[in-house]
Amino acid sequence: MLAARMVGGDSPLDRAMARFAAGEDAALAEVYDLGASAVFTFLQRLCRDKPLAEDLTQETFLRIHRARGLYRQGAPVLPWAYTIARRLFLDSVRSRRSEVQDSFGDPSGTERLSPRNMAGESRSAEELLADAELAQAVDDALAQIPEAQASAFRLLKGEGLSIAEVAAVMGTSKGAVKLRAHRAYVALRTLLGQRVEGKGQ
Repeated sequence: MLAARMVGGDSPLDRAMARFAAGEDAALAEVYDLGASAVFTFLQRLCRDKPLAEDLTQETFLRIHRARGLYRQGAPVLPWAYTIARRLFLDSVRSRRSEVQDSFGDPSGTERLSPRNMAGESRSAEELLADAELAQAVDDALAQIPEAQASAFRLLKGEGLSIAEVAAVMGTSKGAVKLRAHRAYVALRTLLGQRVEGKGQ
């Protein structure tokens, strides 16, 4: 489980980051190799756009490189990386909304990003299809609720972060994280329930 590797701040990624922060430039490649997959997965779930997630992942590690002097020795790296990645994602959303407004005069600035492809594991085709459909339905539902609620839910349930870690990533209190995650859960139950009812008709 991801959280088990993060909480202690003593994972291979954390040790590589400690070496990099201490001046071992070559350790950056190890930091990237160990952390990029998790950051990319997180970003892809947020933006539902693989090329954008790839670009933002690269930018996340560029920011980590620039800010290595700010890294606190012994701290788990992934929550810090998720914080940077989420800020970059929000910046990209604001930028895209501005472009849409400039190009089309749409004051709402809404833009639907393309859905991501679902990756499978070595299980039966029926299980993969059911899992893919459920995951897509959850992604679609999360796209319909406020970003802060969706991010809290994804970080807690998808990435396995603790409430305290999510609060640090989102720059808010633990109580606010609990409230956002609860609201996301309630919204998901409603939206997914409507989808099931719609299929039954």
